[in-house]
Amino acid sequence: MLEQVAALSIPMCKPVEFGTCPNGVYSLQSWIDGEDLETILPLLPETEQYVLGLKSGEIIRKMHSIPAPDTQEEWAARFNRKTEDEFFSLLTNAPGSAQRSVRTAIMPVRVGTSRVPGNKNQ
Repeated sequence: MLEQVAALSIPMCKPVEFGTCPNGVYSLQSWIDGEDLETILPLLPETEQYVLGLKSGEIIRKMHSIPAPDTQEEWAARFNRKTEDEFFSLLTNAPGSAQRSVRTAIMPVRVGTSRVPGNKNQ
């Protein structure tokens, strides 16, 4: 996927090598000199911040022109699964038993539907 993005002439780290190692997978990418935008953005004039925002939107538009692989899980299903996992993890790890009991009373609303998971009356 990174190769496809790089082919769009998007200013980014270029993929150098991908592979596996005993600890998992790795990705080597080229280095881009500069400062983190998070650090310098507040120091820039508002007009320059706006221009950078427009440029960022154009870059994202180009990136979104690349179709997802056929094996990619549908976005809403993936989002809902990850949201529910995080939600229940927060409740399970919350201090005190009162917070844990909330898990059965509060459920996140799923994207793409107005149904609340677990409510069979809808």
